[in-house]
Amino acid sequence: RKWYDKRPVDPAGVVRDGEKHVLGSYYAYTDDDSRTRFELQERVPGGVRVYPDFRRAAEAGALASAVYPVSDGLIWELDLRPLLSPSLLSLVKDLNKKLTMGSRNIDLGGFVERTILNAQLPGEFKESADGKKKFIPDPVNYGPGTTNVLNGVAIMTKDERGKMVPTGNFANPSIIYKDPAPFTTFQQAINSAREELYAEAKQLHVMISGDASASGVSRQQAVNDFMTSLADTQQRLEQMLRWLLGSVLRLGLHFAGRTAEMDDLRVSATCRLTLVQPTPQDRAQALAELESGAISEEEYFARTGVEDPEAMREQRQAEGITPALAFKIVAAAPTWIGVRALQKAFPALGITDEDVRAHRELDLAAPTEPEPTPEPDEDEELDPEAAENAD
Repeated sequence: RKWYDKRPVDPAGVVRDGEKHVLGSYYAYTDDDSRTRFELQERVPGGVRVYPDFRRAAEAGALASAVYPVSDGLIWELDLRPLLSPSLLSLVKDLNKKLTMGSRNIDLGGFVERTILNAQLPGEFKESADGKKKFIPDPVNYGPGTTNVLNGVAIMTKDERGKMVPTGNFANPSIIYKDPAPFTTFQQAINSAREELYAEAKQLHVMISGDASASGVSRQQAVNDFMTSLADTQQRLEQMLRWLLGSVLRLGLHFAGRTAEMDDLRVSATCRLTLVQPTPQDRAQALAELESGAISEEEYFARTGVEDPEAMREQRQAEGITPALAFKIVAAAPTWIGVRALQKAFPALGITDEDVRAHRELDLAAPTEPEPTPEPDEDEELDPEAAENAD
């Protein structure tokens, strides 16, 4: 049987062979009559064959289909590694356990359980209805600022008749209580669990963002780990964007009857990864690499957090020459170009176009040879004083 003879179980998806190659796709939808329809797509040489209503056509004994010149199909399946992996969920449970134990420890530390030994509580003996005497203790006060006076219990002995009688001696009362573990133990465990959790999710840079003890190198390494973890997602998203825009383009050319232009057009898509706001050091480093030609202007915008490079270029063009740019031009360009930059950046200087043209003509004028120094006439008598000075 062919792959489309199998009934699809999901509303949409793709069908792959044993080597994970896409054979086709399917899509289930409900029409206006509340009937479920199935659209099947099969990859064939030159494009995709689409069966608009597979079940209805199969029941009628004929499959109406059309071929569209879309090489990658009309349904795209994006499969990415989930952020909540089993190891990450295990770390979350471990962190919740430590938080619960720390909360419980606070209750134990605030309300310490005490055990009193060999102490006689205050109270009195009262006779019950059956004529027996029963000791009824008085309430014991608890809390700050309270005082309780307790005596040791009387030490009893048997007399000649075997009756318990007091000896006149009393036991030494004592109190026993056990302090809970210090909360710092749980705090350290909680911090360690949080660090492991962030590290597993490649989000360690978020945890150390407010840590003053972390060095700049460790911060950069944490950021690099996060950026590396996004490489797979970036690649998959770029593939999906190329498929989406390329499919729309090829279908548009197909319906417009311009299929000959398909091979001359190609869609490119690049995902720009953005992170936390760059630090002044990051901006300075990116600017230095841009000026040295190590990176492109597009990469510079990405590093400095510019979301829309085209809008930034238009804004810079609208602003014209700024004072800072004018000074750079004056230091690096010919004189007349520097004068033009000063004219644009500082209108208050009153530099006119005639001034600019004058400097331009002066800069572009051909160099002139210096006038030769006239040689002295041999017949001319020298001034005695001049000759003396010459000697």
